[in-house]
Amino acid sequence: MSEDLQQNMLNQEPPEPKINVRELIDRYLHYWLWFVIGVGLSVFIAYTMLRYSTNIYQSSATILIQNAKENDVLSGLNANTGISLFPERMAIGNEIALFKTPTILRSVAEQLELHKTYKMVGQNAGIKKSEMWNNSPVVIRAVGPDSLLYNVSAQFELTVLSSGRYELTMNETEYLGKHNFNTPIATTIGTISFDKTPNFGSGTVGNTFLIGLSPLEGAAAGLNGSIVIDRADKTSDLIAISMQGPVIEKNNAIIRALIDAHRQEKIDDQNEVARNTTDFINDRMAYLSKELGEVEKDAESFKQEHQLVDVMTDGQSYLSKRDATEAKIIETNVQLKLSEYLQDYLLRSSWLL
Repeated sequence: MSEDLQQNMLNQEPPEPKINVRELIDRYLHYWLWFVIGVGLSVFIAYTMLRYSTNIYQSSATILIQNAKENDVLSGLNANTGISLFPERMAIGNEIALFKTPTILRSVAEQLELHKTYKMVGQNAGIKKSEMWNNSPVVIRAVGPDSLLYNVSAQFELTVLSSGRYELTMNETEYLGKHNFNTPIATTIGTISFDKTPNFGSGTVGNTFLIGLSPLEGAAAGLNGSIVIDRADKTSDLIAISMQGPVIEKNNAIIRALIDAHRQEKIDDQNEVARNTTDFINDRMAYLSKELGEVEKDAESFKQEHQLVDVMTDGQSYLSKRDATEAKIIETNVQLKLSEYLQDYLLRSSWLL
């Protein structure tokens, strides 16, 4: 019995040591200074990153592409005249591609002057440079047509010295001296001026601004890369447009201008189709009238030359030709009315769009 008891005692695991919480705290409390330094350093790094990092915002919009097949007026016109003016269903992929055509993107870039950028240097050692949109106190303008600045690249550093003067440096190395606002100055890229805006205030004096110029085509190409356009879902004709940028007001303005430019492009296309259709119908009417007149003259000349006169036959022929002519006139008038109605409908649709 004693041997079994000894064997069981040997097989039992030793008891776990008890944790002394006070001893554990005292052990780490010895390094309290390093903990304080680590927490303070982490807070400082987090504050610095939040203070000087650039926030990125996303703007989005959803639009409906109206299906031409759902338009009863145009569908009825296609059925009655046999002239297919519009496809039965618009391809959403084509509409998405239309948004990013160079013509539309250039129009948006030109309208919003995206080839010009304005940034204000931050007050703390110039670390942060905040982009300004529609609130810059100073703007750059070409002395002459705006197109003079469409194909140039330059970077200006402008320091406001007073309410009427500024100091200017071009491309970081070319010092251009001190000038008055709203006064033309000659540079290597042409004659330009820096004008004050209503946003110019007393707090502007002493600040430094970075004003950039880039080719307009490059600004349009940048839009092509930053704007994301895709179908909202697979079962509808909704298109989702989104883009990201540091200034949310600029994002919203670009999306609105893009939608307006696309709408105007569609209106212009529809008006051109209506004009071409009207011209085609008018040309055909003039051609048919000329042909019918020549045929009647040839028949009359032939009869007079050969003295072919048959009252009954000529009377029946005259009546049948008159009926045919009246039917042709009615058909032509219907086509004219349809073309006029189409043109009027497209004009009214342009106002609705």
